[in-house]
Amino acid sequence: MGGIFITQGMQLRIPQGGLTLRIHDQGAPEMSPLRMEVALEIWPFWLDIAVEQAERAIGVRDELTAAAEAAGEAGIEGEQQADLLVREFKAGVISIAAVAFALDNLQAVLLPHAPRNEELTAKWATNHTSRHQRISETLRRTFKVSNSGGKQLRLAIQEIFKFRDWAVHQPAGFREPVSHDYLDTGVESHSLPFRETNAARIAERGASMISQCIDAPRTSNQWLVEWCERNRSHSPPRWERAKALLSEQSTKAEAPST
Repeated sequence: MGGIFITQGMQLRIPQGGLTLRIHDQGAPEMSPLRMEVALEIWPFWLDIAVEQAERAIGVRDELTAAAEAAGEAGIEGEQQADLLVREFKAGVISIAAVAFALDNLQAVLLPHAPRNEELTAKWATNHTSRHQRISETLRRTFKVSNSGGKQLRLAIQEIFKFRDWAVHQPAGFREPVSHDYLDTGVESHSLPFRETNAARIAERGASMISQCIDAPRTSNQWLVEWCERNRSHSPPRWERAKALLSEQSTKAEAPST
């Protein structure tokens, strides 16, 4: 193997015993072959995908708005309208699912370092605890979160996974169409939750939630302090820019009822 290529977010270390030095009886040194290990956390990539796809959904909705205004009373040509609606849906559903995946992987990274994690995982297995509850409890135990902040955290993650479950577990059953929020036409009821404003709001919420956690480690946990510092200093600039854009866009949205 011709060396190791280090990509964004990858960590490298020499494990215990990965490099040894012996001195022979005659005084000659002998060094063992160097052995290294690498690790990669996936949640930052999922968060990037969520933000990028939310921006794409916003762009498609802008195209849809412009096309409708240009068409006037005649309405958008059917093929163009179908293309825009599908593109917005695809970007929105990818964005929202990616936020859930980011939180899921973040929990997997943090759980081994959470207080009494073995006791916690045993309790979850016994009670068949849902994914959103496991994630919120891990974050609450790992970071400095107030009682009111913990409640808000739990509700926010619960909502994100509600959208995620709509995307993953929704059967393709027949139901009454609903009126599109912008066009004078009926659409399938579960396409509207993945519109651009909901994608923007959820992507912004996920990014903000993770960012606030990273800024509030429990100082008694040295591993966590170092982990937060590493992730704080390596946050991609586009993440911060996108959070500001999505925060402005997200004020337009309200979660749809089931």
